[in-house]
Amino acid sequence: MKQRITYIRQKSDPFHEDTLQVTKEEKKTLNIKDLKAAKEHRISLDLDELPDEKSFIKIPVVSERFSSATSLQYYNLLPSLKNFVSYIQRQACHHDEGRASSLSACYNNISTLLSASYVDIDFDAISHILSIHAFWPASAKPNGWSETFARSRSQDKIEVGVLEAEKPTEPEELSFSGFLTVVGEDDKPAATLFSFSSRHHSLPRSSSSSTNANTTSYTISLPPPTGLHPTLRITLARSSSAPSSFPSCSLHTYLSLPSPFIIDKYQLSDPLFLAAKNIHSIRSLYGATDLEAPDWVMQTWGSALLLELVPPPPLTSSGTNHNNKNNWEVDIPLHLRYLPPGQTEHEEVHLPWPTVFWACKADAAGTKMAVNPFDRRHLGYEGLFGDKTMFFHWEPETKREVLVERVHVPVLDLKRVGGGGRVEWITVVVVLLGFGWVCWRLGGVLRLRGGGGREGEKEKKDR
Repeated sequence: MKQRITYIRQKSDPFHEDTLQVTKEEKKTLNIKDLKAAKEHRISLDLDELPDEKSFIKIPVVSERFSSATSLQYYNLLPSLKNFVSYIQRQACHHDEGRASSLSACYNNISTLLSASYVDIDFDAISHILSIHAFWPASAKPNGWSETFARSRSQDKIEVGVLEAEKPTEPEELSFSGFLTVVGEDDKPAATLFSFSSRHHSLPRSSSSSTNANTTSYTISLPPPTGLHPTLRITLARSSSAPSSFPSCSLHTYLSLPSPFIIDKYQLSDPLFLAAKNIHSIRSLYGATDLEAPDWVMQTWGSALLLELVPPPPLTSSGTNHNNKNNWEVDIPLHLRYLPPGQTEHEEVHLPWPTVFWACKADAAGTKMAVNPFDRRHLGYEGLFGDKTMFFHWEPETKREVLVERVHVPVLDLKRVGGGGRVEWITVVVVLLGFGWVCWRLGGVLRLRGGGGREGEKEKKDR
């Protein structure tokens, strides 16, 4: 098992020499005391088996440069990481069985995933290595992080870095300075300074905004009534603009749509309809796209949609737009599949928030981005762009802990119509009666035709 722990601190926060201490004992450990910083923890361990791939959908990668990017995608709402954390503990900590202190430390370290802001899981099909990336924006304790790192086995490797951001020399770069320690090998933390290109960045705040409003965030809503044809509304600040360091940028949103939701690609092919919704075009749609199939026959988790959006119009010299609205709204029409009958009139389905970002072409940066040790990969949409594309992300503005919209879908209430197969039997009886009525009418037509033919032959004989 290999671990990499990185703390990113603000320059304004105090930092003392005794914050990082390496013990001089035979088994060297690293002690961190009262460190106020964001934290990323990466764990890499072997995995011998993969989940069943029949429910995954294929991503149409258009750039060969992203051949190492994810080619399959799966989505499912996971209310809690408890079962996943228990699984990782069993897989990663079984080497420590028989050593109570090491086993307890291993279990405690992995249990911190329960409080992480996000957890990314990457699997390399060539090396069969499972990597888990977790991030915490701050420590839950007011004094900061106080932790001790030690190797439980000689073949394990633990790297710990305490870094702070420096001003980069290029717009596509990130620069850090600080201290790095290889636990069990280094006698003291080693000073470091390094820079690297990064494909993903936070969207810089617009310099044209004269107010204190957040111009780098977005909100999501579902205007009522939703019914079977809800509209997903993305609201952006009109004063926001594309990153000025790049001449060619386009605004996009990426949606993961569970199987109850459908996108009608034919509806989104009408230029006038798209213009009214502030949508430029569909860039990619893959997965479950059958418009007629009910939800209970779907074999995949759903579909994924990449849309290019119409960006907010530029501000005038007076700092206003062509109208008085402060927000720019994008409306994405959705449709719902028929759900199985239930015990209520409505069933709740979940729609995750989309990702909103600027995709900018970086002519000189594409060949250097592979060295970024902190890049979040396998997000689903990187391979849908060229190999020299940088992403500047809008931040979701909400107080929710889970970025999911809950939609109440009307379904057949079995309690009102009767259970126990009553609906099925009524349907069978109605179909049989209808079939019998059609046969009876067809029989009457045939009898009329037969009678008319015989009367004609009799009249011919009389003549």
